[in-house]
Amino acid sequence: MTFAVRQFERLIRESLSQTGIEDSEARSECDLILAHTTGWTLAQRMMDPERPLTEDARVQIEKILAQRRNGTPLQYCLGEAWFMGHRFIVRSGVFIPRADTETLVETVLNRLNGISSPLIAEVGTGSGAISLSILAARPDARAVATEISAIAHQTTLENAQNLSVIDRLSLSHGDWQQWLTSLSNECDAFVSNPPYIPKYQESELAREVLNEPYIALFGKDEDGLGFYRDFARLAGRCLKIGGFAAVETGDGQGDPVVEIFHSAGWQNPLTVFDLSGHKRVVVASGGNLGTINAS
Repeated sequence: MTFAVRQFERLIRESLSQTGIEDSEARSECDLILAHTTGWTLAQRMMDPERPLTEDARVQIEKILAQRRNGTPLQYCLGEAWFMGHRFIVRSGVFIPRADTETLVETVLNRLNGISSPLIAEVGTGSGAISLSILAARPDARAVATEISAIAHQTTLENAQNLSVIDRLSLSHGDWQQWLTSLSNECDAFVSNPPYIPKYQESELAREVLNEPYIALFGKDEDGLGFYRDFARLAGRCLKIGGFAAVETGDGQGDPVVEIFHSAGWQNPLTVFDLSGHKRVVVASGGNLGTINAS
């Protein structure tokens, strides 16, 4: 049987809704699925709703819907995620970039205004969305970064190649604290979206979220804030005088993370709100912390 795109659009939304996805999200996912499998934009589909789907597109769609019913995140089904207007390869084992994190990138770019040829250090690249988006927006910037996961490390390199920024990225693989000791007061910015979900909240998370890598989700210490404590203690060593740190935080964590950085001697730590009104980013100036925390 041949289906027109209009008919299959309805079938896709119904299938997604049956898995518990809310109607607005089902419509959004439907658009992404059809764009990915057919190559048609929403405008093209609206102009010609009776256009028949190819057999190949139909098979791809049915495979994606089966994966979604099993709780596989849509981005893994498609093999891609969009972030800051760029397409990033994502695959199982790689943390999926989210729109909330665009606030972190925008904060860093704003703070870098007026700084020529900046050098950014990032801990935990995942797909590379943060550093690579900064490099794409600032052709004079360079980034040094580290990622402990082998599959995420490789995915970052692939995305850097696709975005034509690989020549301005130095990516290490391994423990970030050891890597940080190789950076001696040379960076303008330290940036990270670390794992921050407290382990006791695991039972509250959606099934598809738990399909993402555990080490990219759950933070250290009982409250999930252990990485911020480590960053506040160690990250200053990689910064030039006047450099800054910018980190993403989870819901309700902005003020505690501000206090962590303040207690560690960082200057003017403050929160930045995302478009949903949540305190999403903490940014703080490092001053001469590189000297203070060198031990």
